[in-house]
Amino acid sequence: MNKRAVFLCALLLGCSIRLFAQETLSLAGGWSVRIDPQKTGEQQGWYKQAYEKKIQLPGTLDDAGIGEPPTLTDQRVEKDVMVHLTEET
Repeated sequence: MNKRAVFLCALLLGCSIRLFAQETLSLAGGWSVRIDPQKTGEQQGWYKQAYEKKIQLPGTLDDAGIGEPPTLTDQRVEKDVMVHLTEET
C-alpha cells in the first residue's frame, strides 16, 4: 500500500470511530420535579409550569423527601424485586 492509501484508511477509521462514539451528558445538579401518579401531567401541560419541589442529582426522591415512602412487604419480595434492590452505603 502506498502512503496515500494508508492515510485514507486511517482517516476513514478515525471518522467512523467518532461517528459511533457515545457522548455523555451529566445530569448532576439541582432539578425541579413534580410527581405525576395519575399520569396527567403531559396532557395538562405541566412542562409549561414551574415546579416547586427541588431534587439534587445524583440522588433519589427518597433522599429529597419527595413522594410516598416505599411500602414493600415481605409478601411482595420476589427474586425479580431483590435483583433490582441496592443499598446506598
